[in-house]
Amino acid sequence: MELDQNPIFTQPLTYRGDFQEISTFQSESNSAAPPATNFRLDQPSISKIPLQELAMTERVIVKQKKQLLEIICGWESKNQYEIYNEQCQLIYQATEESTCWARNCWAGQIRPLTLNITNNLETEEGSPVIVLDRPYACMGFCCPGCLQKIKVFSPVGNLIGSVSEKWGCRPFLHILDEDDILLFIVKCPPLCLASCLCCTIDFPIFLADGETQCGRISKGYGGALTEIFTDATTFEIEFPPASSVNMKALLLGATFLVDYMFFERGQEKSVAGTLLNML
Repeated sequence: MELDQNPIFTQPLTYRGDFQEISTFQSESNSAAPPATNFRLDQPSISKIPLQELAMTERVIVKQKKQLLEIICGWESKNQYEIYNEQCQLIYQATEESTCWARNCWAGQIRPLTLNITNNLETEEGSPVIVLDRPYACMGFCCPGCLQKIKVFSPVGNLIGSVSEKWGCRPFLHILDEDDILLFIVKCPPLCLASCLCCTIDFPIFLADGETQCGRISKGYGGALTEIFTDATTFEIEFPPASSVNMKALLLGATFLVDYMFFERGQEKSVAGTLLNML
């Protein structure tokens, strides 16, 4: 019986997703020619998937840029940050959007603001990958009904959760998802320790039970001159194991809220302000 030498092909298998359509053919013959594949040269890189950089790291470092005008005279400018992964590679940049009047006149560290976080790749129409929206609010033991909160959006317009300050003698933050379900609790140290300039300060991250520690946010010691004359800060975030990218984005938002709540002291830490306090 004469065998058919032509391989028999099945129906094409089609894959759809974040990439352009790719069709492949599988042969039932082991001796057939390599499968015919139709690829598009304009397939997007995996690194361009939103928040892919967060998915690939279990620890990030958030470093605030020093502002010369702020160092000299205490004139508070828009905060700018750089975010690095655990290999010390720059993955995101964050820029504050707020008014000069709010920063320097009537609100200071509790000012309303928006933080736009972008990556090093070109995004569609220059839109950020994460947006943090912080309304004006009080903070501390004396204002139980108007405490700090920040909403987290990714991408723009898509709410993925929020970070809310909870009232008490010792402040702590609730990390909530888009349905207001409690994910994590960040316990803040007493105010006297949070304002310490000469050591590393830890903000431990707990599961929703409030007892099981699963990560931490650490404010690093930046050196004597940096701590005395600027409010530029450096944070390290150790994410809880098996955290999703949305959870990591929420904890990133919590870190920025911690910075504004405890370490934003522009006019007090300037060279001029320090000299006036010494008089």
